[in-house]
Amino acid sequence: MRLRGGVSWQITVDEPGDLHLVLFVRDCFGLSAYMVDQPGPLVPNVRDLSELLNESQQRAAAAAWPRWWLAATEVHRSTSPLPPGSSLAEHHRQTWQRQSAVDGPHFESLSYAPELRDAARAAFDPFQLWWAPPLSTQHPPHGRRGGPPRLPGVKGRLIDLHHGRRTIHDVITRIEHELDRGVNPFDLRIEIVAISQPLILTQDEHHAVVSAELVANETDFREWLYTTLHPIA
Repeated sequence: MRLRGGVSWQITVDEPGDLHLVLFVRDCFGLSAYMVDQPGPLVPNVRDLSELLNESQQRAAAAAWPRWWLAATEVHRSTSPLPPGSSLAEHHRQTWQRQSAVDGPHFESLSYAPELRDAARAAFDPFQLWWAPPLSTQHPPHGRRGGPPRLPGVKGRLIDLHHGRRTIHDVITRIEHELDRGVNPFDLRIEIVAISQPLILTQDEHHAVVSAELVANETDFREWLYTTLHPIA
């Protein structure tokens, strides 16, 4: 979802499938990857695939996982915000950058870690069913507030958390009233991850990765947006 205020500001809210895939592999194989600021477990819980790796393979995959996670998140941090009117080619370039770090279903980028690569390959199809399963024509899910049908799976749940809400516009309006002027130009990309903790994974002036728990709590999400946007407005 992309929101714009004239030509002055832009906020893009997204659900990063590649980051979810990396976390899915960690959780479904029970990889004990000890690292600072590691995201909590995915919500809802994922399918247990740990029986597909023996103990030695599991240890090797767990040891390699932090490098994979850091590579995936670094691509998101280093991808600069796209200005309004950006070309389709530029959007495709940034998409390719992200896919190069999480390149399923074959995961050539994990050739340095064969055990982790095997785990990622085994988890790829189960992840698709968890993340965005085919839409049922017999029992289509209902969208919130009487809107269009919600997409199934975790991706659909994350979209439903923010789609159609006026939270961002309300916060911008509040700041403009306080400043007695329009906000300064800014470009912020917010990416939502289906975890409960920590509430905020990473954040800088142009990019933030936040938990679904934060976005689901209207009061907390408004307050976070306000404290994030006010200094740059």
